[in-house]
Amino acid sequence: MKSKLFVFITLFCCSIAHADLIDKHTKVLEEGMYYPEPIATSDPELKNQICSAVFSFAENSFKARQNGASAEEMFSVINEKDEPSVKKAMQSIIVDSFKYPIMYSGDGLISAASDYANRFYIDCMN
Repeated sequence: MKSKLFVFITLFCCSIAHADLIDKHTKVLEEGMYYPEPIATSDPELKNQICSAVFSFAENSFKARQNGASAEEMFSVINEKDEPSVKKAMQSIIVDSFKYPIMYSGDGLISAASDYANRFYIDCMN
C-alpha cells in the first residue's frame, strides 16, 4: 500500500508543477465537486497542462480510494506549501472520491477511474 501511495504522490507532484503559474480561483460546491473558474491564461498548452494535472490527481485519488486508502493517507499528500486554491481543489477531489463505495477492481477500476477523472478535466477545460 505504501508503494501505491508513493506512486500517487510522485505522479501528483510531477503533474501539478505548472498549477502555481497562474492566478486561478476555485470553488467547492455543496456536493464536493471541484469547479475551476476560467483559467487566466491565453496559452492553451498551459491550460491543458493544468487540466491534465487535475485529471491525474482525480484519477489517482479514485484509484487510491478504490484500493482501500484511508482519507488520512490521501489528505497527507497535500503539501502545506501548495497554493491555497490548489489545496482546496485537491481536498475537494479527495472528499468527492469517498462518495463512491469500494466496488471496482481490475479493468473495471481503470475504466471507472478514467471516467471519474474525465469529469474534472472537462470542468477544468470549460
